[in-house]
Amino acid sequence: MKKRFLTVTIASVVSVVLLSMMATATATVASGATIIKPGVTIALATNKGQKTVKVGGLTTAEAKKKLGAYTLKATPKQLYFTDRDWTRSLKTSDLKLKPSIAALVKEASQVGTDTAVGGTYVTAAAKKKLTARLKSFAKKFKVKAKTVKVAGGGKLKNFGGRALDQKAALDAAIKALNAYGTGKAKKPKVLAAPITASKWKMTGRSGKGKVLVASLVNRQVFLFKGNKKVVSYGICVGMPGYATPTGTMRVARKRKNPVWHNPGAGWSRGMAEAISGSGGPLGKAALYLTRGGKDEGIRFHGTAKSWSIGKAQSHGCMRLTNKNVLKLYKQVPVGTKVTVVK
Repeated sequence: MKKRFLTVTIASVVSVVLLSMMATATATVASGATIIKPGVTIALATNKGQKTVKVGGLTTAEAKKKLGAYTLKATPKQLYFTDRDWTRSLKTSDLKLKPSIAALVKEASQVGTDTAVGGTYVTAAAKKKLTARLKSFAKKFKVKAKTVKVAGGGKLKNFGGRALDQKAALDAAIKALNAYGTGKAKKPKVLAAPITASKWKMTGRSGKGKVLVASLVNRQVFLFKGNKKVVSYGICVGMPGYATPTGTMRVARKRKNPVWHNPGAGWSRGMAEAISGSGGPLGKAALYLTRGGKDEGIRFHGTAKSWSIGKAQSHGCMRLTNKNVLKLYKQVPVGTKVTVVK
């Protein structure tokens, strides 16, 4: 009888404890508190680096308190946008950004078990300020389109214009700042400036003759047959101090595996008198240009330095990749007129 009474007593106590726990849990839920699911973590950028904060099983209030104990990372001073060999800075220090703890916890409370979440960093106010700032920032990238007279007759209308796509730039800036502010990136990366080119049209060229038009600002050379563009290739142009000359020229001759002859300039001091073969400075092919019958040392030529295409890093010549210069070599006959414009 005593054994049975003891068993009943223990069972009763366990039942009371369980009911008490259920009542407590019910009271917590009933009070409006939200419990974050097990295994949920939040990536947080702090002044001591990225922290992964465990918030699974906590109420949203407890999670906010836990995150509030960290010193959050400061707003970056600026973002950088690059367009070929130009880099421009966009001020961001005054945006006074910091990860939104409320937004982080809200996101954590809405995901499933064992989920890692990020958060909102760029506020609505900061987005508004960035949008306004990009209007003036876009002027740094703007190039006005113009009408270009082409050698041998014809005109390129509305040619060479470039402008920053402000919406795309805003999206890229917000994405970079969010990655930084939520600890997914140690620092904002340099962003490629989203550029749109003007829509141009060739007119006034009769017949089927070919002409080359090189645009220094767009870092491209275009091959036309009549009014129709056949193909375009990226080029490297002259660096400051060695600007590629503009104007009308002519393809006087062509060579495969050309020999480079030292011009005796300061930059070539110490180099060999001549370097031959596809591994030389002129690459696998060269188109030699003259102006009024005079060779000024300007060429379209190949290069193994493919990373320089789209930049201003040559000593006046226009470089193409070795693959593209071989294509141009086949496509352009000797005597073809060339127009080089800014």
